[in-house]
Amino acid sequence: MAKDQIKNQGRPLLEDGKRNIIIKAKLNTEELKVLEQMEETLKLNRSDLIRNRLFSRSSQNQSSSTEILSRLDQIGAELGRCGNNINQLARHANVLNKNGALKSFELDSYIKVFRAYVEHQKQLDTTLRQLLKAIKG
Repeated sequence: MAKDQIKNQGRPLLEDGKRNIIIKAKLNTEELKVLEQMEETLKLNRSDLIRNRLFSRSSQNQSSSTEILSRLDQIGAELGRCGNNINQLARHANVLNKNGALKSFELDSYIKVFRAYVEHQKQLDTTLRQLLKAIKG
């Protein structure tokens, strides 16, 4: 086969947008460890991570992953406390009901509080889904 007749195989070369410029940065060992942890946590390679951090359009992406995890931990603890409070209210309502002392206004107020809790749970779920989408990019 002549040279002129050889078919082009593979992916075509990029004309525009080719990343061929290399930049260098010096880090100390602690900074490198943080960078490696971020790579592992965000499941990105080093180049993509740096590009995302530098050119991110969203300010949410500028938050550190440790800060996000810390806040999520606080939210989880608060949800646990809310669950405990709801269980205590349910136990109290059951005791009152067994003794025949449960009044309708107490039951109505419990239902009102529980509905508010469920609504907050839905809002939290929506917010966490948005946060995950923002982290994934």
